[in-house]
Order: sequence, then C-alpha cells, then structure tokens
Amino acid sequence: MKRSMFLSLALVSLLSIGMAQPIIEEKVPGDFTPARTHKANGNWDVQFSTTMSGQMTSPIGTAVIGDTIFMGSASVAKLYKIVNNVAIDSFAVSGITVSSYTQAYCVGLAYDGTNMYLSNGDNKIYKLAADMKSVVSTITLSSSIHAGYIAYDANADNGNGGFYTGISASSIYLVSLTGNTLQTITMAELEYTCDEGFWAATMDNTTGYLYILERYPQNIVRIDPYTKKINAPVHCVADDKSAWANYYSYGIYIQPDIYSKGTTTLGVTYMAKYHIGYDFSTVNVLSGDGIHVAGTEMEQFHKVNTPKTIHAIFANTGKNALKSYVFNYEVDGNVYADTQSGKNYMNYIDGFTLTHATTFTPTQNNTKYNMKLWLSDINGTGINSDTLAFTFESYDNAVQRNVLHEAFSSATCSPCKAGNANLKKILDANDNWTCIKYQVSWPGNGDPYYTTEGNTRRNYYGITGVPHMISDGKYWEGNSASYTTQLLRTEAAKPSFIDHSATLTYDGNKKFNATVTLDPIKTITGDNRLFVALVESKTVKNIADEYLNYYGAAVFYANFDTVFHHVMKKFMTDATGQKITLKEGEQVNLNFEYEFKGSYRLPADAGDPINHNTENSVENFNHIYLVYWIQNYNSKEVLQSGKAGKASAINEAVAAGKVSIYPNPAQNILNIASADEVENVDIYNMLGQKVMSSQSAQINISNLSNGMYIVNVRTNAGTVTSKFVKE
Repeated sequence: MKRSMFLSLALVSLLSIGMAQPIIEEKVPGDFTPARTHKANGNWDVQFSTTMSGQMTSPIGTAVIGDTIFMGSASVAKLYKIVNNVAIDSFAVSGITVSSYTQAYCVGLAYDGTNMYLSNGDNKIYKLAADMKSVVSTITLSSSIHAGYIAYDANADNGNGGFYTGISASSIYLVSLTGNTLQTITMAELEYTCDEGFWAATMDNTTGYLYILERYPQNIVRIDPYTKKINAPVHCVADDKSAWANYYSYGIYIQPDIYSKGTTTLGVTYMAKYHIGYDFSTVNVLSGDGIHVAGTEMEQFHKVNTPKTIHAIFANTGKNALKSYVFNYEVDGNVYADTQSGKNYMNYIDGFTLTHATTFTPTQNNTKYNMKLWLSDINGTGINSDTLAFTFESYDNAVQRNVLHEAFSSATCSPCKAGNANLKKILDANDNWTCIKYQVSWPGNGDPYYTTEGNTRRNYYGITGVPHMISDGKYWEGNSASYTTQLLRTEAAKPSFIDHSATLTYDGNKKFNATVTLDPIKTITGDNRLFVALVESKTVKNIADEYLNYYGAAVFYANFDTVFHHVMKKFMTDATGQKITLKEGEQVNLNFEYEFKGSYRLPADAGDPINHNTENSVENFNHIYLVYWIQNYNSKEVLQSGKAGKASAINEAVAAGKVSIYPNPAQNILNIASADEVENVDIYNMLGQKVMSSQSAQINISNLSNGMYIVNVRTNAGTVTSKFVKE
C-alpha cells in the first residue's frame, strides 16, 4: 500500500476534489509530539508488550475468538489468524472490495459470538460466513455513515444486538443489525477533540461502556453511551511504550483468558505489528474521590521582586466531582494553604486550572526556586492528590523575544493554501516574529523547491504531514491554519536572555555576506546552536505541473497555493546548526559568506532537487533576506531569533522598477515579472469594471472573455498600469 504523508485534513480535501488517496497508513517514525497531551492516565498493569511475527500486510482491525486473534488487511482482501502473537494462517475473503472512501479493504472487525463482521469505511457492514472466507450478507447503513471501526453491543436494540461505528473524528453511531441508526454521539457531546480521530473500538458488555481508540496519539477513551460522556481518565499507550509513540494503532479488544486463565485482557494492536495487553481489572478503576496534578503553565522565568501567581492544572481520577479542597504550595520551606469549598470540578480530559489565593514574590536575582504543589483534604475525606514539583528561575534583565515560525508546506498540498494564508495574515499584523518555510517532497511528487537541507529540519522535528508549523521549537506545533495571533503574542511576551543583531550585504551578483552578533545576558548551558539561513521573501514559480495538469487550471488555482512567502533557499550554517557557547558578558561574533552557483532552474518536482553546487532556485536575488535563530538542539527550545534585510549594495534603480507582463496576447496564464515584490494585481475590463484580483504573479485568466483588459500591478516600489489582450 502506498504510504500517504497527509494529515487527515489534507486527505479529506484531496478526496473532495477528486484525487483518491489512502487514509489508512502506518505512522512514519519520528520525534513528533502532539500539541495536546493527556493528563491523569491512571495506573494500568501491563500484562505483555510484544511484536507479532509472521507474514501480514498492513494488518488492521482486531477481533478475538477464544485465544485466537483475527486481523484484517488494509491493502488486500484477507484475514490473518494469530495465535501466541504469531500469524499462523491467512485466507482471502471473497465479496470484499476496496473502499472508495478509505482506499482500504478492511478497517474494523467485530465478532458477535457466532459470526465475524468486517467494515472498510463504506456505508456497509459485511457479515462473513462461518469459515470467514466470504461475505454472506451486507448491512447497509445511512449514506452519511462511514463504517470504519465496529464494536458489537449485544444489548443494543432491546437485546437484538447492534454495532457502534464511525471513522476518524466523525460522530459515533449505534446501528441495528438491519442498518437503522439507533443513536448518535457527536464530538461536541463528548466534549473531546481527536488529534487524528478514532479508528478502533470495543465494547465491555458487562458495564455497557465503549472503549474507543485514537490511532495517534494512542489514546484509549472510555465512553458511557447512555450519558454520551467520557467517564474515566484518558490513557495513552505511549506512556507505557514510548518506543511505539510514533506509530498508528488500529485495533482494540477485550477478551478473557487470552493471556492467562482467570484474567481478562484489554489489548491494543498496531499496523506495525506491535501488541500490548493490559490487565482489565486495573483499567479505569476509579475511587470515589481522586485528583491528579496534571501540570502547570507557569513560566520557567519570573522577574525578581514581582508577585508570581501560583496555578496548576488538575484532573479527576475518581468518580466524584471536586467540591472542596485545600490548595497547597511549598517553597523555601514555607507552606501556603488556600482552603476552598462550594466548587464543582469534573473533567477527565483536559483538566481544570486552580489558582492559589496567595502569590509568591521572589526576592533573590538569578536564583532557582523549587516549588511543590498539591491538593489535600479532597471533598473533606482527608485524601490528598499527588504532588507536582516545579522549578522556576528569577531574573532582573531580559530582552524582547522574536518568535520563530518554521512552516512546512507544499505546492501539491491543498490545505496548505489556507495554512499559508492564515500565517501570512497573522505575521503581517504583528511584530516580534521571524519565519522560515520549508517546501517538502510530498504529497504526490512534492514541491519543486524542496531541498535536502529543509528535509533535515523535517526529520529533526519528525514532521509527517503538511501543512505543519513549529513555533519556537517546542512552544506550539500543529496545522498552520490553527495558529492564532494570541499564540504569537503570548510567546513574544516571554523574556529572552540573548541580545542580538545582524547584517546582510549583497554584491549584486549572487554573493551574500552576513554577520551575526550575540550578547548573552546570562549564561545558558547545553547544546546550543546558531542557525543562519538565506530566505526568499516571496516565490511564485514553484507550481507542481503534475497537479496543475491533473486538475486543470480552474481547479488547481482555486485549491492549491501558488504564492509562498519566507521560502528557505540555503543555510549559511550547516542544516544542523553551528555550536556556540552562551556565557554572560562574552559576545559572540560570527561571519558567514555564500555565493549562489550557476543559473536558475525550476525542477520538475521534489524528485530532482536543486544541486547547490551547480545551480540555484532563487527567483529574485533582491528578495533574499537573512533569518537566524539560537536553539537548544536537545530540548528543541528556540532561545531567540532575528532577521536582517538586504544592504544598500542592491541596485535601487533596478529594485524601483520594471514590470513586464507576458505573454501578450494571453490565453490561459498571465505572468507578471517584477524586480520588486508583487503585492497585488487588479484586472479591469474596458468599461473600468474590476473583473479579477490576485496576489500572485501568475494568474489564471482562462475564465475571462476574449478582448482587451487593463492590469494594475502594485509592488512595494509603486504601481504599474499596462494592457493585455485575452485570446
């Protein structure tokens, strides 16, 4: 099966405009941490964690009969029979075709005590024969329901039985054996947001609870279908098996006696053949009252002699809401207690923030303060929460922080258009930022401006889908369409302890010289590295012809980005940075030089990237500027960043000027060539009516009627008006 490198949003967008892409995939290993981390995981006993062996292709979906595990395949119409974690047999299943929705043969399996059922993402559930080698009947669901995971509920439909089903982040549906929809549970009712959606489910028919599994991160969620609520702490498998953290999980089951006689197992399986089992008697065992200190969002640095507000995030681990408590924190041997009552906190998912009534004021400069936080006498029972240890450091002097945005994008990614537009809007309206954009080698054949240096940064972060953005290395990570002004301003308000400056000069003939000066205000230890890159402020030529030809101009220009800002062209340091020492009072001065080689070339796609030894992909050397940052290479935290523009050596007469429009006459595409950055293009008919507007230097005019038009091209040096003929 072809591996897709899309996030779910990208896949849905491409499917909606006609290019089928598989949405079942094995996660690419990497050092990627999801933006949302779950708190209050509980203490589940692991019975086993192993790797299944034997010949299996894209194993997915899991159901158990006795001590035998059955799994389907996403890429072939087969079932696999697994005993003692060895695939001992496989057999074809006739009557199963690939799903047009998921491009998979199987997503979910379920066993009702007599028959096996299979689903693949279409609006059908297939009942298999006793030998499981053929389809004997089909349950047809509402056309709006995609049956991905399936979990059999023996008590549904007044004891007649039914299936809980759905796929990804869609609603959860309970359907009867005749295909009627009996119940719908929306994500809004659950008050839960999936990072990459639910992809497997199983029923505990003793309690009536539904256990449902996110494929990544591998979160197991317990739902009470009666209340349509999550009623236990979320548990992440990666907390128990960190080596599996970057793989997708696609199967979950509950089965007695499969591990040892007299015990019941909650098992999770992966497409990568990983398999873990939990002692079900320890799963979601909730006391009456219980609270977990999930973490704190207090800053690591705080200005000396100013009050610090003490707060932390707590989550329920018991059955009861938090109604009264004593919030305690200890620092310098002193304990501060805050008694609260008349509350009603109940949240198993993201927790709730409690703030202490007493602030703390650090009085010693450049001092680390060790603090402990906990709740005591929860609901008047004398029960205490666990304790969170937190360390912060006081400071007296700091400088303005510039927030680094590293965006990963592609000309063949439909959702990247919205992500790029959102990021540009935010950056245009704010200060104190830097930005560098890496074009990637996927989806499809990727972006022509892909570079191996950009791929080094992708691997450093473990990025597996676009659009994707990292802010300040570890502060924020996610789809760039979800980034907000408030996130930028919050990070920019944090202190930085590195003052800095830089210059960039250009000789007018492809050669750049740069200087970077760093003044550490305090000593910062660790593997700190300086990164220096030459960035082109705007590119318009990296359009993927294969996608343009596939969709046609009208569809392509409506759905795919053709203008990219802050595109990385070449690192002046190594792509892994240059190690530096940051010691208070010791200035760092570094000089860099780079000359772009050869002539401009636009590669066909990412499969033939630019060879920096002989050629370049710079559209306009007058648009090159410098981006630099200092990063702790181990923690990924960016300590400071900056940028420097072009120097006065640029020929201002050239920069002021000239705009050419071609071809003229034009049939489908009108090109704008300018020495200065094109900010906007307006096209008017001969009656003076505006008929088109664009920020691109390559404009699709195929929908215009034949005739003469006036075009106004606004650059940062002024506006040029010309005429062209549409044929």
